[in-house]
Amino acid sequence: MLKAKISGFVQGVSYRAFVKKFADQKGIKGYVKNLSDGSVEVVADGIRDDLLELVDHLKKGPIFAKVSRVDYSFFGKNGNFMSFKIVRDSSYLIDQIKAYRIFLKNIFIKRKKDG
Repeated sequence: MLKAKISGFVQGVSYRAFVKKFADQKGIKGYVKNLSDGSVEVVADGIRDDLLELVDHLKKGPIFAKVSRVDYSFFGKNGNFMSFKIVRDSSYLIDQIKAYRIFLKNIFIKRKKDG
């Protein structure tokens, strides 16, 4: 089992959907969720080679993401997951508002640093 924390510009850019699509293609089970600090957490269960490919995939991210760091570790096989899910914070709308708030905050911080 893999547990990863992805930092950078990873919320509000379809990062979770990007991870889910790859996991579904590989038959990986688990979940992906946004964390309140602006990072994304992935917990995944599957064949080790597929999980290593997933780590490489996490480092790339979707087109508008900017991954600055992927911290990960492997644990024994869990086997409790039936599918790969996007974990949302309460309702879909609230989840999206929180993700876009962090997205806009990241843009503002970048502009402030650049300008």
